[in-house]
Amino acid sequence: MRKAIFISLCCIIAAMFVACSSEDSADLSSDQLQVEVGLLSDYLASSDSRSVGEDNEGDSVLVFKTEDDYRKFLAKVKKMSQAERLSYFESLGFEGAYSIVARADNELESLFDEEVDSITFTALINRYLERYENVFEFEGLKDNDVTPSLSFKNEDLHIAGNLKGYVVVANQVLNPDDYDDKFKTEDDSSISPLTPTYNGKFIEYVNANVKNGSYTSYLRVGRIGEYMAFKTETYRKKFFFFKSYSGCGHDAGLEISCMNNTRLKRYVIHHGRGQWILGDAKAADYSPRMIIRVKDFRSTLNSNKKVSNNYYNVLVR
Repeated sequence: MRKAIFISLCCIIAAMFVACSSEDSADLSSDQLQVEVGLLSDYLASSDSRSVGEDNEGDSVLVFKTEDDYRKFLAKVKKMSQAERLSYFESLGFEGAYSIVARADNELESLFDEEVDSITFTALINRYLERYENVFEFEGLKDNDVTPSLSFKNEDLHIAGNLKGYVVVANQVLNPDDYDDKFKTEDDSSISPLTPTYNGKFIEYVNANVKNGSYTSYLRVGRIGEYMAFKTETYRKKFFFFKSYSGCGHDAGLEISCMNNTRLKRYVIHHGRGQWILGDAKAADYSPRMIIRVKDFRSTLNSNKKVSNNYYNVLVR
């Protein structure tokens, strides 16, 4: 009798395990997210998208029947780790922008880990750049930044797009040129009045940094044009070259004021990356000197490792 009960319990537990495993698998399956892999050329006739080059017509793309399916896909995939995303795209049989960049980035990481002299390392980097010169751009925020990057900046298309940034939603071919006109999504890094920008010379006043392994994360505060601004970046350096950790987000509290604590402005940086303008704070309003306070600056590499600092008597340049 006891043996029979024991066997029955084992069967129930096994069944529950299989059910849970099946549920987890279904959670990442293409059926659950309603996504297919198709050929770009099959959707050009029914789309009013801007012209697509003949070289790209035979490319594979992700296809979503409705905008709702696409939104659910983005929400789901953005919560995945890099390993989960790569595994998921592999299960779809799709190698898009995200997978290709990840593969090249891992290759570059291995080169930076090589124990070689500067001459040998420079030769390795030059060969790497030659191999990918027609695939990626290598124009980071710093000189000699050899991190592979795409020609388009849209984060959604970095995930859902193919190497050229194409994706099909409701029979419409979306590309980096007309994506924002046809399909707008909320960026969780855009917290008003913070405005991301890829243009303008950044003039640094102060910086806070935190080190995690071979990478160091920086929060630099200064100005771009007439407005106060900040820049976040995480990178490692070897000899003359830099490698950015492009997927790293940064969090912090930022406070600026005049020396007598007037014109006080507070901002929350959440998963910020790159350069941001403080659209409600003109640098001239804080001249000639100001106070900058940084609270709990950290990166997504290790959110438990953080730094805070107060910078007094900062010269406004």
